[in-house]
Amino acid sequence: MTIPVFLRRAAGLLVLAFLFITATGCQPAPALDCRAPEITCVGLVTDAGGLNDAGLNEQAWGVLASMRSDEIVANYIESVETNDYAKNLAYFADHGYDFVIASGYSVSEHALTMAADYPEISFIMLGRAPDEQDSLPNLAGVIFPEQVAGFWAGTIAAHYSQTGIVGAIFAHPGLPPVAAYSSGFEAA
Repeated sequence: MTIPVFLRRAAGLLVLAFLFITATGCQPAPALDCRAPEITCVGLVTDAGGLNDAGLNEQAWGVLASMRSDEIVANYIESVETNDYAKNLAYFADHGYDFVIASGYSVSEHALTMAADYPEISFIMLGRAPDEQDSLPNLAGVIFPEQVAGFWAGTIAAHYSQTGIVGAIFAHPGLPPVAAYSSGFEAA
């Protein structure tokens, strides 16, 4: 079966029109210069749990996304695996972001090194405080009362238990924040 010439031309014109519209309509917005003093840029690097982890990554991004404005740029990079942490932190630092946030204890390990490598960028570690020997003027840590939260979770679980037996499964008890949750839960 042969397709008439006018149908092939019409189809070709439709394809060209579609390509033209999508090529011009889907161009990324001009990138803002994070090195400009009037713009504050904040980058979040998640751990391998991803942005929708129902935990620290998701909560941190929710706060940053709500801060976006003409003067505040907030972006994130979801780390796929632990090998991504250093390069993802470096991406924001290399692009002149004012603040680079390392979400989680494991990502924070890499932020310690990055803070020394990029003294003009402020690094914030979520879930870890810098040790005295790690203390740099551009490095800060935000720690949470994990042990208290674990205690309350254990207390509430015990209150509602009909058998008097409660339990919890902690994903990575080798990580200090998880160990703190666990010990708080056990203390209840």
